[in-house]
Amino acid sequence: MKRITTAIAALALVGCALSPVGPQGEVWSPAFTPPPYLDTERFHLERLGPEHTDSDFAAIMGSRERLRSTLRWGGWPREDMTRERNHADLTRHAREFDERLAYAYTVQDVARTRCVGCIYLDPPKTEPKERRAELELWVIDSEYAQGGDAALLDAVIAWIERDWPIDEVWLRVHVENTALQEACRARIGEPDVADHHDESVFVWER
Repeated sequence: MKRITTAIAALALVGCALSPVGPQGEVWSPAFTPPPYLDTERFHLERLGPEHTDSDFAAIMGSRERLRSTLRWGGWPREDMTRERNHADLTRHAREFDERLAYAYTVQDVARTRCVGCIYLDPPKTEPKERRAELELWVIDSEYAQGGDAALLDAVIAWIERDWPIDEVWLRVHVENTALQEACRARIGEPDVADHHDESVFVWER
């Protein structure tokens, strides 16, 4: 019996040594395996990477004026944005995804023939918590005109609720991004912080 007990203990130690570092389920841990894709009736989401450069570049430049005015991401996308710069940005997003630092997904049409937007799940900027994330998203002009902001927000929140170990999602939405503001109010409720630095902060909780 003593030999069997010792053998079991030894196997347990080996198992621990081979296990990934960090508890399973922590979103920002190397041990976490993020969902690889999402398919809905309207969208296909998959990990954003340099292989999406051409479709992503066409999407952001085709909707550049509205994105600049509603997102207010430091002038992004710039008027002099180049394909090479976009390729570098997408390479960085892929590296951050692989290192579990942040999760960017390209949003494709259901036929996977063109990019129609993106979503970004980032660790919280303040009060870090393992089960909290910040969400940002955008869609191209043609999707925007057909309620794409609301449809994508609904799909992503349902996805997080079903498949992600995340209990709290923050969305910082610029006041000029009226479509996403309305979508957040319909899906989440009134913002926790209104008009903070020209943005509203909506908080979804499980």
